[in-house]
Amino acid sequence: MIDFSPYRAPFNGFLAGSVREFAEEHPDVEVSCVAFSGCPQLWEGVINFYGSICLDTENHSAGTVAKYQHFRHGEDEFGRYCDSPFDFAFSEYRNFSIEGLEAPGETGIFQSVTGQRYKLDYDEVGDPGLCWVVWHGLFGVLMKEFQDFGRLKRAPVFRMGGKIFDGCIGEFWRC
Repeated sequence: MIDFSPYRAPFNGFLAGSVREFAEEHPDVEVSCVAFSGCPQLWEGVINFYGSICLDTENHSAGTVAKYQHFRHGEDEFGRYCDSPFDFAFSEYRNFSIEGLEAPGETGIFQSVTGQRYKLDYDEVGDPGLCWVVWHGLFGVLMKEFQDFGRLKRAPVFRMGGKIFDGCIGEFWRC
């Protein structure tokens, strides 16, 4: 079994530090979205995860949506927005990694940061199943809990969210 709870404090520190540093480096930038994006890899019984915190602005998001009209974008009651963190104005602002986790073997059991247990669906052909577990057991949970925006200048319509593995798992919400 892989227990994600030891990663709560390091990821929360990474997220808070990234937001604080961005606010200090870019005090006049009004941020419309903070997202986490990354990719887990399962190879020869070892799991590695590489991801980034990404930040976007309303103008950049609107420009991306206009430029790539044929792509699917996020949409809510406030309109369409760029939901591809690697296309954000400040993509890959800071990086986070977890390396060298021994895969849980045939049991496929992961314990989330909240104590809930998930079983890796090996029928999902490796990475998509792993993406689901990593988002719902670790990164998605911690992104939803995050409230420490400090001096970050937030746009009137402010969202958080993330995508894992080129968008196979992800979600965005208003804060």
